Amino acid sequence: TYTIEEVKVPNYKTEISGNEEEGFTIICTSYELLKSEAIFDKQVSDIKDTIRWIYKNKEAYNFDVSNIGIIAPSSGAQLSMVAAYSENRLFQDDYELESFPSKISYVIDLFGPSELSKVNISAAPKKISSKLSNYNMDELSSLYSPINYIREDIPDTLIIHSEIDTIVPYNTSLDMYYKALRYDNNFKFLSLKSCTHYM
Repeated sequence: TYTIEEVKVPNYKTEISGNEEEGFTIICTSYELLKSEAIFDKQVSDIKDTIRWIYKNKEAYNFDVSNIGIIAPSSGAQLSMVAAYSENRLFQDDYELESFPSKISYVIDLFGPSELSKVNISAAPKKISSKLSNYNMDELSSLYSPINYIREDIPDTLIIHSEIDTIVPYNTSLDMYYKALRYDNNFKFLSLKSCTHYM
């Protein structure tokens, strides 16, 4: 089952920074931004290479690689879920890191698109919609939608989504949630009622 609650979602940047005092290490990945062309492959590789870098440097920085997690909103969540759910051999860019794993323990998905072809592109910021309008969204969706990477034994995931999101359809997150459960994954769903895609 999933939970429907009327809650105010706090500023996630503030919440993350507060965790430093609890012993968490916060690493922010600057994945390559969408410019004149869709570069989802490069963006997902940036995220997976960050995870591989953590494994490579676990002793130097005393990283606990048994408890790596990702929290991200919107498109960052979409890219992060593809990185987290796809097999280790996929999405490699820095070949000095290819021998290291990309396994993580959990994902917190804030309003992330689970099916790119169902995103309401017309309601997205113009700088994004104008670039994506030139692409075959069905083709991009087949390659870079998190729902297509759902399989057994993927990281625990908390999906947070609003029923009134006008850009990323709420039901697409539910579809991914139920698909993950069919594969016996540990997914939780927090349904919001009163905030938009931008919280």
